Amino acid sequence: MRLRPLFVSLLFFSLLFFLFLPSSSARQTQPQFSWAPVPFDANEPATSGLKVLTNPQERSAALQLLDRARQNYTFYGPHTPAFTMKLSFTSNGPLQYEGQGTMQETWISYGADRWSARIGSAETLRVFAGRHTWSDNPAAPIPLRVQMARSALLWPVVNPRPRVMLRAGAATVEGKAAMCILTSESMPVVDQPRHWLEKEYCVDPASGNLLLWSEAPGHYVLYDYTTSTEFQGHVVANDISIYEAGSRVIKIHLDSLQDASGVDPQSLRPTAQLVAKGPSFGLRPPVKFPMRVPASQGTVINLIQPVFVHATIDKDGHAIEAEALQNSNPELTSRALDLVKNSNQGEAEAQREAFIDVEFLQGNQSAQIVAAH
Repeated sequence: MRLRPLFVSLLFFSLLFFLFLPSSSARQTQPQFSWAPVPFDANEPATSGLKVLTNPQERSAALQLLDRARQNYTFYGPHTPAFTMKLSFTSNGPLQYEGQGTMQETWISYGADRWSARIGSAETLRVFAGRHTWSDNPAAPIPLRVQMARSALLWPVVNPRPRVMLRAGAATVEGKAAMCILTSESMPVVDQPRHWLEKEYCVDPASGNLLLWSEAPGHYVLYDYTTSTEFQGHVVANDISIYEAGSRVIKIHLDSLQDASGVDPQSLRPTAQLVAKGPSFGLRPPVKFPMRVPASQGTVINLIQPVFVHATIDKDGHAIEAEALQNSNPELTSRALDLVKNSNQGEAEAQREAFIDVEFLQGNQSAQIVAAH
């Protein structure tokens, strides 16, 4: 059931009320190291007015707004309607696979799902049946731009864990009033603005529609509802733009979203030819994790300087495609990319879309030398 706009607006104004109350959440201890500030990005709306949410009422109001936004883009589940989704997109950037692309998926239930995608010279077909994934080319990787398009439409909002840190503030996204909610698993209490470890979701208070999703600083997915598609209670933006490191890298258009309840599940099953090629691998929603880079010997560390790298990781743990989300320090950006490309993140059963927080530990080497005398 869709929430009424009035109810969503009441959630928004109740959250605004709490944001202007004094905060009592300041910690008594400071973190061991300070964090370098997040570089300026024109797409970042959370620049001021953020407050840590601590009491149950303010947290509940924020989480209900997030859940409303999540429901619009939740298409997989035991009680979700069968659908056929078609989209087209254009990408540009430094990756191996760029250019014009398309994707089509028909999902009826778990074990009855078939999708295909094309970008440039790369094409893929994926069929889910039983506990296996089948493909026309089982070992071929899925291009990062395809996985980005799927993430933006099929699982942008992840429900935060119960004790997650929440910060929130009113902002403007593409000229629209929004409530921006920032979540993080573990980080020090900070003042303005956004911290490196936070995810960000901005929601239209009048409709409950998701306006912006940012998995990490430098990555911004903007949802444009100038035209939208309503399907079985879902409201989906027809146009989505993804920006990284200040530039738009992919523009997605939802061509259609239609009921597939009349599709015969047997028509989605893998053919004998696909089965003969052997099972393939699945895809996972985006994950985020750190990679800490030690300082040179003798350095007294006082600063963490992150560079986020957005990458696909194959099931053997190797980076397939990778691009940096910050470019304000070209030397560190190049080092971060090299570290990710030459690392191994461990084996898995699926290809992962990863946001890797490469943390360079920095400090003053002479301070230790002076102290030794």
